[in-house]
Amino acid sequence: MSSKLKIKKTCQFCKSEFIAKTTVTKYCSHKCAQRAYKQRKKEEKVKVANENSEAKKSNQKTSSEMKISSPGQGGEITGEITNDVVQRGEITSEITNDVMTANEAAKALGVTRKTVYNMIKNGKIRAYNIHKRLTRIDRESVEQLLYFEPEESEEYDSEDFYIISEISKKYNVSPSTVYETLKEYKVPKRSAGKFVKVPKNIVDLIFKKFI
Repeated sequence: MSSKLKIKKTCQFCKSEFIAKTTVTKYCSHKCAQRAYKQRKKEEKVKVANENSEAKKSNQKTSSEMKISSPGQGGEITGEITNDVVQRGEITSEITNDVMTANEAAKALGVTRKTVYNMIKNGKIRAYNIHKRLTRIDRESVEQLLYFEPEESEEYDSEDFYIISEISKKYNVSPSTVYETLKEYKVPKRSAGKFVKVPKNIVDLIFKKFI
């Protein structure tokens, strides 16, 4: 059976009270979720800028000490450089926790890697090109797709749901077509582990044109 939770929560952005149907819902609307994301990214940029500034000062100090130190003081200089590298590693680790691979995003959304890349191209998922062939996806943008609940969503029994692959097979359309159509009609969805579930009665009404 689907969740019958009715949780009174406070939006983490506008502080308004609203009724949530999952324990992970943070915002009362998609608008607040987007504004909160932009605010968090702005704060992260300021933090990174400050850290880079401190790192630059530290490097300048180390460079200055290397120039004035005698050969016998080399061990002390090496220790300072090593500490700086460790600090940089911690920053990298924090950033890594905020991203995921294309495979991880595909499993979370119940779609193919190709669909994930199409969503990136269409601006529905934020992603970063770390290297030429290395793409990392913003975890929060994926979680927003999974956990944001439209106001018009309803409760359905578990047997009244499809997962993406079932819709694709039944109506002989690609997973990407399924996903784009569901988004176009704003079909309410639920997360079930690594899958996304949508109500059968609404899906059948929309997809009968593909038969």
